Amino acid sequence: MAKIKAKKSEETKEVKVSRKKLKEPKIRTEEGETLHRFIIIFIIIIVAVIAIYLISALVSKKEDNNNTNNTVAEAEIDYSVVSVGTILNRNQYDKYYVMVYDANSINAFYYSTLISQYNRKEEHEKIYFCDLSNPLNKEYASETSNPNAQKVEDFAFGEITLLEIQKGRVTRYVENVETIEEILQ
Repeated sequence: MAKIKAKKSEETKEVKVSRKKLKEPKIRTEEGETLHRFIIIFIIIIVAVIAIYLISALVSKKEDNNNTNNTVAEAEIDYSVVSVGTILNRNQYDKYYVMVYDANSINAFYYSTLISQYNRKEEHEKIYFCDLSNPLNKEYASETSNPNAQKVEDFAFGEITLLEIQKGRVTRYVENVETIEEILQ
């Protein structure tokens, strides 16, 4: 009997092994094969989109870290700066001064200090600044000035000039720094 049981157990083991080895391959239909390809392509596309998203997130985070100090300042309009073309038409004041000089010159800081000190006075006339280094004003910078100019087209300015304007006309034209200091004191 023991032999019969051993034979049966051997036979059942062989049947189990042969069943495992002889599993029939799955037969796919054409629709199943198309669905299988679609799922694979869909998974590849999703993985690619996620990879692109992660890469762009890392790159933008690095750019944000590099640009954290770049803040946009609010634009300010300086109404005390004029161009040569608008020197004579500051109609809101009957009398005002215009100091004309090149902001890139060696003495520019001193000239701007004169304007600042004059503006600190309690009672003073309006004073404007005209920068000859501005591309709009460059053509009016000259070695020889024209103190008799009454029209914008006739203006020619040297290193520094102080104009006194009354009612749209040049009433005083000063090019001497000492005289300008005296007027603005």
